[in-house]
Amino acid sequence: MRSKRMKDYAVVIGGLNIDIAGLSGAELRLRDSNPGSVRISIGGVGQNIARNLAMLGVQTSLISVCGDDSFGRLALADCEEAGIDCSQVTVIPGEASSTYLYINNANGDLVTAVNDMHITEHITGALLEPKLPFINGASMVVLDANLQEETIAWIAEHVTAPLAADTVSVAKAQRLRPVLSKLYILKPNELEAAVLAGITPAGGESDVSVEEAQAAARRLNDLGVRKVFVSMGAQGLLYSSEKEQGIEPSLADASQIVSTNGAGDCAMAAILKASLEQGADGLMQEAAALSQAAAAINMQAAEAFAKDLSWEAVLRRREKAAAHTKE
Repeated sequence: MRSKRMKDYAVVIGGLNIDIAGLSGAELRLRDSNPGSVRISIGGVGQNIARNLAMLGVQTSLISVCGDDSFGRLALADCEEAGIDCSQVTVIPGEASSTYLYINNANGDLVTAVNDMHITEHITGALLEPKLPFINGASMVVLDANLQEETIAWIAEHVTAPLAADTVSVAKAQRLRPVLSKLYILKPNELEAAVLAGITPAGGESDVSVEEAQAAARRLNDLGVRKVFVSMGAQGLLYSSEKEQGIEPSLADASQIVSTNGAGDCAMAAILKASLEQGADGLMQEAAALSQAAAAINMQAAEAFAKDLSWEAVLRRREKAAAHTKE
């Protein structure tokens, strides 16, 4: 990776959504009308990462697409107000903007969701090629696996800036398999890591042990990924490189969790911010700890991002946790 501060902006290529969240009351009953609250916010994995990066003090440009509709105009205005450079977002006439509808239970956990993201198919090599000089001028380029496999391959072939990737889901994570050797940073969850590494969990498809997650991370390093950060939910964040491997515990207080939606995107942004601050020789353990501090702040918000997030708040949360551990 290039030395830190050689460039002064990050580029995120990925989804830009309207998120419609249904937050249930104390008891959620399927096939019934449930008391609760409904909120509309701007989402999408790429946009979430870009927004969190901007809130953490990183100059960030989003490359995405939206429709020429009210949702698209709302999304662009909101992103620009949040400090994201949207000059590279392309408006697609006649297409509906990407929309994500989800339901959370009273504990803040996802129950079900529907996504309408067909418009992201317009993010192609042909759309990106005129933007390539700008993309390659970035300190870090981040992509999410909502992109088509052909687009991901094009990015891996043409982008010379360090590449980071978010897996999004088990199914979409596999789009990254052909380009693993091109990735500087990868952040899957434990099941996505196992799938990408070709490891079949002994306890079943949804039960990945810590040992299996560690083996998967090592395998991903062997396949060329420089730094792997594996989200393990309440167990924390596993980090792995050729030189380091460990698990940084979660800093979230279960009694204060409002929603887990977007926490992974916030953690990814903190990993990227820490990596840009530290440079190529920065310790992964510290980046992992800072990401857990950021995720803990995020989970106290109902939306996919916390309005009070800042790099100073993350550092304070990290320092508080470190002081508590020493007591």
